[in-house]
Amino acid sequence: MSRAKGSVAGAGSAEPQYRIDPLTLREVPADRAAAEAWLAGPEAASGPAAARIAWLRILGRLTEAEGEARASFAAAAAGDTLRDLPLAAVLPGIRLAQVLQRQGDLVQALRLLARVGEALSRSAESAAVLSAAAFLHQHRGKVLLDAGHPGWALREFRQAERLRDKPELPADQLESTRQAVSAALRALDKQQA
Repeated sequence: MSRAKGSVAGAGSAEPQYRIDPLTLREVPADRAAAEAWLAGPEAASGPAAARIAWLRILGRLTEAEGEARASFAAAAAGDTLRDLPLAAVLPGIRLAQVLQRQGDLVQALRLLARVGEALSRSAESAAVLSAAAFLHQHRGKVLLDAGHPGWALREFRQAERLRDKPELPADQLESTRQAVSAALRALDKQQA
């Protein structure tokens, strides 16, 4: 069974809706045609790059998603993506890793997520850093699950769950993490059977 989820940008936006497939943990558009129309419209063009990149990825337009994600990451990293990443490059880096994962480049996705983790470890603890850390653990877990390492994925999902299990944080994020924990446990059971 899958669950419904809001839009990428959150409630109240004109974005289309998606659900999370419980087996693959990938977003599935509720209405593909509506998602394509939104992406072609002015809301996507003038809205946050994160939403546009996410919808390109969700719709399988991976070459476009990669181009936009790389540009967003380079801009946030002040053009220098080879050195230590600034905090501003963390979320764009995770989004680029999501695209790399969907393209099947799991090694590059994990390398990028490791660099993002290093940037977070150098940052002073704040609500934004903790939220980004949970996002990092969740998505590193997804890459590890795709790579056939459900035990390692479970460890990442549990870390995300600890960071997200706070009343002041959005409940849908915790629900998403718990769905990921369930997927990892199923994969682990299957692997051990």
